[in-house]
Parts: sequence; structure tokens; C-alpha cells
Amino acid sequence: MKNRRYLYLVIFAIHILISLVAFKDFRIDPQNFAFSNVEDGLKNTFTLLSYVKEPVSHDGIFKYNAMNYPFGEYVFYTDNTPLFSICFKWFCHHIYDLSDYTFEIFQTTLILGIILSGLLCFYIFRKLFRDDRFAFLLAVFLPWINMQVMRIWRGHFNLSYSFLILLAIAFSIMWYERREHLRKRIWVLAASVLLGYCAFFIHGYYLPIVTGFQAAILLIYGLYNRKTKDGKQSLVASVALPVITVGFTLATLLAFDKFYAFRKDQNGGYGWDEIKVHFGALVTSQDFYTIPFPLRSMKWNSDAETLAFLGNCGLFAALFMLLLILFRKAERSRFKTIQKEFFNDPLKASLFWAGLMMFSISIGETYNTDGSDGFMVYNLFNPFLYLHWFTNRVQQFRCLGRLAWPFFFSFYVWVIYTLIAMTKHYTIKQKWTVLIAFAFFGGMEIKDYVDKFQSVHKDNVLSKKNAPDFKPLKLDYSKYQAFVPIPYYTVGSEVGDFVLDDYGPVSLFSFQFQMHSKLPMMACKLSRTVPEQSHMLLTLFANDSLLPELKSKLQPKPVLVCYDKTAAADLSLGVVPGENRAVARDYYLKINQFPQRNKLNAIDSFGNIVFYEWYPKL
Repeated sequence: MKNRRYLYLVIFAIHILISLVAFKDFRIDPQNFAFSNVEDGLKNTFTLLSYVKEPVSHDGIFKYNAMNYPFGEYVFYTDNTPLFSICFKWFCHHIYDLSDYTFEIFQTTLILGIILSGLLCFYIFRKLFRDDRFAFLLAVFLPWINMQVMRIWRGHFNLSYSFLILLAIAFSIMWYERREHLRKRIWVLAASVLLGYCAFFIHGYYLPIVTGFQAAILLIYGLYNRKTKDGKQSLVASVALPVITVGFTLATLLAFDKFYAFRKDQNGGYGWDEIKVHFGALVTSQDFYTIPFPLRSMKWNSDAETLAFLGNCGLFAALFMLLLILFRKAERSRFKTIQKEFFNDPLKASLFWAGLMMFSISIGETYNTDGSDGFMVYNLFNPFLYLHWFTNRVQQFRCLGRLAWPFFFSFYVWVIYTLIAMTKHYTIKQKWTVLIAFAFFGGMEIKDYVDKFQSVHKDNVLSKKNAPDFKPLKLDYSKYQAFVPIPYYTVGSEVGDFVLDDYGPVSLFSFQFQMHSKLPMMACKLSRTVPEQSHMLLTLFANDSLLPELKSKLQPKPVLVCYDKTAAADLSLGVVPGENRAVARDYYLKINQFPQRNKLNAIDSFGNIVFYEWYPKL
């Protein structure tokens, strides 16, 4: 026991040291450092900072009012890690105001997530293998090389928490260990429900990823032991876990989200190849790898949503064993025996098959062998295929590639168990050779990720230091009810006609200006926005038509129009809707003429931005 605690401390210390090197710039200047400051990274940073800073409105702490004025939005749809942002905002407003350090504290949680994953890896693999050496190495390597890590520099910060998947595995092991104690199992099930519930409010995709994965483990484990009391309890739990978790989650949304009934029940893009995993992705390493795996796919290999690399240390271990069984008859026989032992073990087999089921979901309900030119294979092993018969809400999880993440850890359960068993008869020297080779490949991967993190330094463009100097503006913000940036953007409704993408410099200015002026903006870049709200705002600015519901929510105060004259005049911008989106294009072009059409007079300017004052006709 003491030796095990010592190893936990060593693992903790190693991850601290790696973090100090990998995140050197963050350590030196945390307030002005950002892992990502463009696109989703910038938006997620803004929604976090603006939500924590804004006062709690009469609509309650769950309401977010910095965007989509006058409707606002609920924090669950802001991608600002609601579990963190809600708790932190409450703390800042009721206990002690740390809101000036919001982003530094949040980015620290990303690093702590890696460290926690390391401790959980050691707990899990030591339980499964009873081999401290490999468990130790996996605890060092896997938290840095798993499929979720790259989400940090891609700006999908809250999707990097791999410890949530590892907790699902840990709870499954606890369920197995308490098979003789029903009361203790109920506590494990309760903890699993709490895990899934909290995970959803970190990011919605964790509901199918974490709860779906653990439910699959319980289901398969129950099928292995279906004739025993242990198995029957597991089968019941495999149904109870997702039903209770989804029930609590849905009840929370229905209780606090007053717009819930008006949201779409499905998303566009479900089933697109660009957001599914393809088999080749499993062996396609990142472009920054020093030692690439000798096999890679040349298609779908550059985007975070399609990358699903299993890691060099595991793949080279698999390659080593493949060569053994190809060229040595005795090893071939030993391999077959080991696989029988592995798949006859209900716990280990369940962890593997459940991960494979999640991978099956990630490749979609159909699999195209060569895009539109190849065969379409219907994936009968995908549970979403059958859920789709009853509800379209499965389409809310259109980025199916994310559901492959549990398979990363399931793969290592299988490959390392097999490697340990295959080398059990080796001499001490041979075992150390295998261990050192495994450590070499894993160590090189960590080195590559550390180098990558050191190269992705970004300035926090929303910090006070990097914000524009708005002091020359002679505007009295208190007289305005809101501001609207033009070119206008509204993202999140998932209705093509009502979506206008944001132009980077315009959205950056609007984020910075909102944090300076504290005025809510009438633009929107969120998730699952109510389509009719987007429609009403587009109609207002494109057609000068103030619909009754919108009119009732506006105040008898002017709106500040922030008009980027350079961007509005440039029709070559990538965000300008094409001819194939005629309705959206018409909205975009008409809104760009809003100041001229309404004969507004300029009241101030800031670089390319011209400010106008507009009075809605209430």
C-alpha cells in the first residue's frame, strides 16, 4: 500500500514537471496567455469571461445576456463549460470576487485535468494488469497522447477532459469489485449518474461519450454473466444509468431553460464524412510527430473531428506482436490462448467491446469506402442507427468522431494485457528490452506534444493588456440598450437561411467592445439558438421589420451600430453566403446597407469602425 502511494506521488510529480515545461509561457504570464485565440477558442473564452463578469439578472444565474439581445441565452448553450462557469460565477458574486482571474483559473483546470488523468490511469491499469511497471508508464504517457489533448489548442477546451472517460472506467471496475454487495453497488451507480450529469454540464457531448460508454460496459458485462445475480444487476444498471442520467439532465433543462420548447430537435451535418472517424485515422499520427507510424491515411487526416490516432506506444506494441505471430508458430499459439483468456474475462472484455461499440458509433450509421465514389456500408453495429428510428435527437450529436475517444483507452486495455502475457515467459533482459522500447515510443510522443504546446503560444486578446484603447471614443454607453456589429453574424440556429457566419476581425472587435462597454450585443455566436429569435433579428436589420415579440422586448433607448466599413464593402470574404444560399445572402447584403438605408448619421469612429445611433420604431 505504501509503495502504491509512493508511485502515485511520483506520477503526480512527473506530470507537474512536464506541465511546467509544456506550459512555460502560461506559467510565466498566465493573464495574457491563451491556448487558442481564434474561432471557437476565442468565442469560448469570451462567453466564459463575459458570463462570469456580468451581474446576475432577474432571470437567474443560468441566463447569459451578453449576446443575442434582447432574448439572451441560457448558459447551457454557450460552450463556456457551464459546470465551471456557473459555480465560479456564484463564488465570485457571493463569496469572493476572483473574476479578474477567470481565464487563468479555467486554463489551470485544463492542466489539472491531464494530471488527474495520470492518477486515474495508474489506478485503472494497476487494477487490470497487476503490473506496476506498465501501469506506471501508461499513467505517464496516455494523459498526454490521447485523442482529446489536441482540443486544448484547437479551442475546444472543455472537450480535453479525458479524466471523465477514465472515471467511467474506474466506476466500472468498482462495480465489478462490489459484485457481492448490492448496497455498495447502488452507491457506485449513484456516483456514475452524478458523473454523467456533471459531464453533460461540462460539455453536452460527454453525455453519450461518458454515460453511453459506461452503460455499454455494464450491458456487455451483464450479458457475460446473464445467468447470475451479478449479471442481472448489471443488465438493470445498464438501462438505469442512461435513463436516470438523461432524466435528471432533461429535468434540469426543462426547469431552467425557458426556450427549450422552441429549439430544434436535430442538427444539420449529422452523418457528414468530415465529422466522422474513418478506419485509417486510427493509425494516422499527427503531422508534428518525430516518429510517424509507418502507415497513415492520406484522407481526412488534418482535422480535430476526424483524427483518432491510437498512439505510437500502443500501435508499435501491436505491430511487434503481429510480427511475432506471423513468423513464430509458438507465439501464434500463445497469442490465441491469451486472446481466449482476455475475452473470457468479463471485465476486461467488457471494457474492450464497449470501446469498440463507441468506435462503431463514431464511424456513423453508414460508412463510405471512398466518399461518393465508393460503396456505402450500413453500420448495423451502431446503436444510433436504431435510436434514430424513435427520435431525431441523436442528431444533436453530429460530431460523431468524438465518440471514438473511449476506444483509445479500451485499445490499451487489450494491447497491453496481450503484450504483458506474450512476454511473460521472456528472460528479465528481454522483458526490460520490451519495456524500454515501449517507454521510448511513449516518451517521444510526450516530447512531441510538449514541443507542440510550446509552439502554440497565443496572446489572450481579451485581457486588459491586449484590449484596444477605447478611451478616445466619446460615447456615453449608459444611453444605449445594446449594440449591433455589422457585418452582422448570427450562428447557432442550425437553420441555413438564418445563419450568417462571423468574420474574425468583426467578432473579435465585438467581443472586445462588449467587455469594454458592458453593452449586450444583438449578434450571436452560440449553440442551439432558437431559430425564430435569429429570424426576428435578421428581419429587423435586413427588412426594417420589427415583429411584435421582438418589439415587446426592446427598450425605448437607442441601439449603437458598430459598422466595419471595410469588411461590409468586401464581398470576397469567405463568410459572405454564396449564391446557393440565396436567402442568407440577401440578409447579409441588406444588413450591410442598414446605416445608409436608415439614413443614420455617424457619431464617432474607431479605425475601420464607424458608430451610428439608431432608434427602433417601437
